[in-house]
Formats: sequence, structure tokens, C-alpha cells
Amino acid sequence: MAFAHCGICKEFPKFHYLTSRTFQSIKNFHMKPILIAVISFLSIQAFSQVQFSNLQFKPAHPNRGDKVVFTYSPAGTPVMTEKNIDAVVYVFADRASAKVKEIPLKKSGGKYTGSFTVDSNATLLAFRFDGVTQRDGNGQKGYFIPVYNGDKPVAGAALALGNMYSGSGRILGIDAQPEVALQHLESEWKNFPERRSDFAIMYFSILHKVRPNEAPGILNSELKAMESAGNLTEAQYSTLEALYAQYKMKEKADAIAKEKKEKFPNGGWLKTEKVRSIAAEKDIAKQEQMIHQYLKEYPSVDEGSRQRNNYLISLLMNAKAKEKD
Repeated sequence: MAFAHCGICKEFPKFHYLTSRTFQSIKNFHMKPILIAVISFLSIQAFSQVQFSNLQFKPAHPNRGDKVVFTYSPAGTPVMTEKNIDAVVYVFADRASAKVKEIPLKKSGGKYTGSFTVDSNATLLAFRFDGVTQRDGNGQKGYFIPVYNGDKPVAGAALALGNMYSGSGRILGIDAQPEVALQHLESEWKNFPERRSDFAIMYFSILHKVRPNEAPGILNSELKAMESAGNLTEAQYSTLEALYAQYKMKEKADAIAKEKKEKFPNGGWLKTEKVRSIAAEKDIAKQEQMIHQYLKEYPSVDEGSRQRNNYLISLLMNAKAKEKD
């Protein structure tokens, strides 16, 4: 395989949560008691039985910094006839890019044993076992192990699982399963209200898909709670605007956008609008001038600004290449 043994061998992008960081001041989710009971039950079920027929591991509740020792038995799996098997562990991280590790294995009596240390910001571990021609990722369920704080999953563990079952799991051969994704997102929503900003739009989108009759009432309740909380950040305004727009409440979305721009006249929205204007410019000379001016005003200072500025530079390079043609 192309990955280096026993090291962090590859990084891939952060999950796209489709939202801004919001809901910081909202601590309670207003729902009917019966729905709260359902979510409580689901959040318990989501992590109550982390065990597999072909994969054993210890400790039972791996914490950050723990050494995880695992034993894999390929009997009955797609790789059962493979002579050589490699172990790949995907380490999903808290608000950061995930990593991939290839773990050296020792074979004894038809079983394979390996070990690794859990990263300091890890939220979820996913195993895959590769032969020369076949792979085993435990079918549509996956070999997923949440990272714990004591004996409770850390913030972000259920969210990572929700992402896996909402489409991101295709990297492991897992198809989108909205009902399962919602189960995990509801667990994260209930247990970590301060983190709702990380996945609010994604959560409501899947909720509308899975429970279309319940979703509008829940959404309206949350939007009202957000607005009434007061002292909104720009990010909170942006999420309100996006939710109103997504669910066809244009007047409210426009009003929120206007209020946001008045309160934050030099906010991040201004950069976004400038980038859109640059991308739409057809005159190459004018576009080049606009890009240089933007880069002068907003130099790269973090990952987000670097990505945005690299995008603008690529626009300029592509325009120059077309001009030569």
C-alpha cells in the first residue's frame, strides 16, 4: 500500500458540516416530551453495544492518549482467503482534518494483532482491513469505535458517526443511511448543546428528510429561540439566514441578512461577497486587479484565508492560461 507503516500517513479534509458556529447561547432544545424521551433512548442505544464479531479491542472505552490493542479474525469476512492483510485506522478529529494510519500486524493462529495510540484530539476511530484483492470494513455498519472521556463518548463522537452515515462513510464503502445518521446526530444534539453550531443545518436537513412531519415545528421553535437569545454573533446571524433561506422564508432571511450587515459592517460576509464579485468578473484585466487588491486587504493568516486566497490565485492562473490560448 502507499501509506507509511505505523505513522500518520495521510490527511484528508474536514467534514463539511454545512453550517456556521452558532447556538452558543442556546442551551435547551424545545421539543415535545415524547420526542425528548425518544432521543434519550436513541442516544443510549447509539453507544451501548460497541462490539464486533471479528474485531476485539481494549480498553473497552478508549480515551485520548490510550494505547489501543486489537485482534482481528478474518474468518467469514471478504478477506478470509487473503494471505496478507493490512490494517488501516481512520482517526476522525475534533474540528480538524482526519488522519489515516496503517498499523503493523502480527499474525498468530489465523488472527492478527496490532496496536496504536489514540490521538489527543480524536473523536472516532474506524478500522478497515485490506487484502490484495478484497477489503473488510464490516459492510454497511463499519468498524466504528467512539473515543471516550472516561466511559462517555467525547463531544464530536456522535457527530462524526452522523457524518459517516450521512454520506462521508463512502470512503469506507458505507452508503448513506439517513435514519442511522439522525440517531447519532440527535445523540450529539442532546448531550452537547454547546456544540450544536457545528452541525445545525446538517441536522435539520436530515431531520426534514427522515421525519418531515415533525421537522417544521422543531425548526420554527429553534429559530425563535435563536432570535430571542439576543447578542447574536455574525456566525449566528449567518446560520439563521441560511436556515430561513433553505426553508423558503425569504423575507425573514433577507431581514436577518440586512441586520447582520448593519451590525457587522466589516464582517466575514464582506469577504464572501467580494470573492463572489471577483469570480463573476468577466474582464480578465479587471479581475486581476480585484484579486491583487483583495490579497492586499486580506492576507493569508489561517487555514480558511489560505484556502480562499489560493482559490483566487487559481482563478487568476486559469484566466491567464485561457488568455494565452
